Amino acid sequence: GHVATKSKVRPPRLDGIKTGLYSTRTPHRPNAIGLSLAQLHSVEDDVLHLGGADLVDGTPILDVKPYVPFADTALGATVAPWLAAMPTPDLQVQFTPEATEQLRLLVPEQSLLRSEAQARSAITEVLTADPRSVHWRQSR
Repeated sequence: GHVATKSKVRPPRLDGIKTGLYSTRTPHRPNAIGLSLAQLHSVEDDVLHLGGADLVDGTPILDVKPYVPFADTALGATVAPWLAAMPTPDLQVQFTPEATEQLRLLVPEQSLLRSEAQARSAITEVLTADPRSVHWRQSR
C-alpha cells in the first residue's frame, strides 16, 4: 500500500529548522534509496571519484553529503570547514557523585558495557549530542 511521507523534516541537530527530507540523512523516505558511507578520493572537473562504499559495481549514486561525525563513523575522516560549528552546540556532560556510584553498581550487571569507563564514555557520547526533542528544548 501507499504510505504518506512528509517532504520536509526537522532534524534534531538543526534545532527545529524544517528542511527537505532529501537534504538530510533521514532513513524515512518514500522510496528504496539506500544510504552508504564512501570516501572521496578525488575530483576531476565534474566527476567525483569515490571508494569504500558498499555498493554493487555500476550502482548509480544519486546524492553526496559531507562527512559529519555525529552521524557517521569513519576513522581518519575530516570534517568540512563549513560544518565545524553545528547549529546546536554539544552539551557538556558531568557526572554527579551519585550518578558515578549508580554507574559503578550497574556495570557488573551489563553484558554490553564491560567497564565503568566504557559505560561512562557511551553515556557521554549520547548526551553530548543532546537527544532531547526539539519541542522540549524550545519549550524551556
